[in-house]
Amino acid sequence: MKKRAFSLVELMTVVAVVAIIAIVAAPIYTTQRCKADWGEVQSCLSDMALRMENYRSNHGRYPDQANAWALLGYPGGNAPTCGAHYQASAKTTNNTYTIWFSDTVKNLRCTSRSVHSNDVWAMVSASPEIYHLYNTVDDSTETLPTGFTVP
Repeated sequence: MKKRAFSLVELMTVVAVVAIIAIVAAPIYTTQRCKADWGEVQSCLSDMALRMENYRSNHGRYPDQANAWALLGYPGGNAPTCGAHYQASAKTTNNTYTIWFSDTVKNLRCTSRSVHSNDVWAMVSASPEIYHLYNTVDDSTETLPTGFTVP
């Protein structure tokens, strides 16, 4: 009776096909993971902008730069994080604010070809739009309205 088994050629063919699929699928998976994190950071930015506007409606001005996180109700007065990757930063005056999140907690590494070291999202008091300042997936950039900057 003859035993049935895979030949070396068949086994090598299967390994090659699986390797090709992995090579194609890995970058697509990474890009989609980054885009999923973007939805979370947009939600965090909207929440922070809402807190800024709520503070302004109650006090007539935006919170002081030095105490912004505590005045906005974040625990311990520390800059909030969003998900596993993003850290908040803010620049405020009495009449304006710029808030942004960058992936400085844990770099997303969306692609190896990106010229940007961090993915950065921002909002300003002059516009309800969310700006994707540095996009590490497709290397695109957006600019904030005149008078607003992110260091």
